[in-house]
Amino acid sequence: MSVSNVHGFVEKLKDSAFRAQVASDLLFIKEGDWTAVSQLAAQHGFEFTEDELKSQMKTYWGFFKGAGQKPDLGWSDSTLSEA
Repeated sequence: MSVSNVHGFVEKLKDSAFRAQVASDLLFIKEGDWTAVSQLAAQHGFEFTEDELKSQMKTYWGFFKGAGQKPDLGWSDSTLSEA
């Protein structure tokens, strides 16, 4: 597990084909369900812990709601529409 895998997963979400592939799974993950995001990433070869994911909030603020302010809010489904 590694923080570099967090980077890889978030960067991979910028690829529209990959987003389309995982969109249906992401839509069923509730906001704040860090474990589910980590598990989904692992299914695609990106293994990291929930803590590693949370540690990257400032780097990938667009991936998280309330980044740097309220980490408990979870990830944002806006990543599905970003190019």
